[in-house]
Amino acid sequence: MDAYKTYLKIEDPERVVLSHLPFQPGQRVEVIILPAAEESEPSTSVSPTAITPPSGQYEGKPISEADFRRLVNRIGPTPDKPLSEIIIEERGPWETTS
Repeated sequence: MDAYKTYLKIEDPERVVLSHLPFQPGQRVEVIILPAAEESEPSTSVSPTAITPPSGQYEGKPISEADFRRLVNRIGPTPDKPLSEIIIEERGPWETTS
C-alpha cells in the first residue's frame, strides 16, 4: 500500500487520534497533516447503490431491506470520514467460527 488517506475534525489541537488504520503494529509510517478544503454544504446523500455486498462467498446473515434503508438514512449526507470506516464501526467486531 502506497498511501492511506482519511479525514477528521480536530477536537483537541494537542492530540489527534487515528483509528482503523491498515498498518501493522510497529510498522514505521510517515504522518503529514494538511488542512482539508472546506465544503460549503454537504454534497449528496449516500445512494443505496453505493453500498454493495462483497463479491464471493458470504456466510453472514443478509441485511433486510428495512435495515439497509435505516443504515443509508443514518449515514445521511456525505460524512466527514470514508464510508468504509463508517461501515467498519457499524459492523462491530468480526465473529469467528472455529
